[in-house]
Amino acid sequence: HASLNARCSVVAAANPVWGSYDKNQSAMANIGMPDSLLSRFDLLFIILDKKEEASDRRIAAHVLSQHAAPPPPASLSSANSGNAGARGGSHAGASEEGVTSDVFPRPDARKADDDERQRLTAEFIKKYIHYAKAKCSPQMSDDAAATISAAYADLRQKVSTLSKQKFPVTARTLETMIRLASAHAKAHLRGLVQAEDAKAAIA
Repeated sequence: HASLNARCSVVAAANPVWGSYDKNQSAMANIGMPDSLLSRFDLLFIILDKKEEASDRRIAAHVLSQHAAPPPPASLSSANSGNAGARGGSHAGASEEGVTSDVFPRPDARKADDDERQRLTAEFIKKYIHYAKAKCSPQMSDDAAATISAAYADLRQKVSTLSKQKFPVTARTLETMIRLASAHAKAHLRGLVQAEDAKAAIA
C-alpha cells in the first residue's frame, strides 16, 4: 500500500494468486488485481518458470559467474609504467564525463554468435540512455497519431466483444501507447515520432 505522486515511475513485482502460475486460469485470474489498479501500469510482463535444459544451464552459468573470482588486474609493462602512472595521476580526480566505455563486454563480440553480439555493457547503456533523455524530445507526427488512434479504437472494440475477461483497455491505454511510441523514437535518437514507432508501441 502506498500513496504516490500524480506523476512518477513505479516498478512492481508480485507472485501469482496461488503462488505459482496456473495455466488453466486466465491471466487476469492469476494476477488478481482490480482493473482500476492494473490499468495504471503501462507494461505487464508474465514470467513463467519453464523447465528447459538449455535455459536452466544458461541461468546456472550466469549465477555461477557472479560467484567466480574476479580476473587479476592487467599489469603494465615496466617500459610504460612511469608514463602510465603520470597520466593516471593527472586525471585521478577528473570527472567520468568524456571517458569512453566499451560497447560490448568482450573484444571479440562482433565476431561471436547473435546472442553475444546483442549484449552491451551496462556503462554504455547508461550513457546512451542519459544522452537520449538529454538530447531527444520527440514530437508526435500526423502519421503516428493516426496509427495510434486507429489501433486504440480497434483494441477497445475487440475487448468489448470478447466474453472472457481480458486486460482493461481505458484512456490510460491510449496514454501508454503515446508514451511507448515516444520512448521508441527517443531510443532511436529521433526528434519525431514516426509511424514505425507507433507500430512498435502497439505491438
